[in-house]
Amino acid sequence: ANYTEITRKMSFPMGRTILSHDCTFWCGDFNYRLDLPSDEVKSLVASENWSVLQEVDQLNIQRTQNNAFQGFNEGPTNFA
Repeated sequence: ANYTEITRKMSFPMGRTILSHDCTFWCGDFNYRLDLPSDEVKSLVASENWSVLQEVDQLNIQRTQNNAFQGFNEGPTNFA
């Protein structure tokens, strides 16, 4: 299943949607990866270069392009 299908099929009492809630927590392995070779990723993690890792994060790219998780914000990721 994908994000669009999941959010479309979710149902809540009184006709609410997932976007009707103040807080929503998405948890799990969404199967997104980093678009870099693993050696580069390890080097960036070792140097705590989180901003570059965020730029190549497939989930962030999809969110920027409005392909997934529109309207949702992710907390800072500054750890590995």
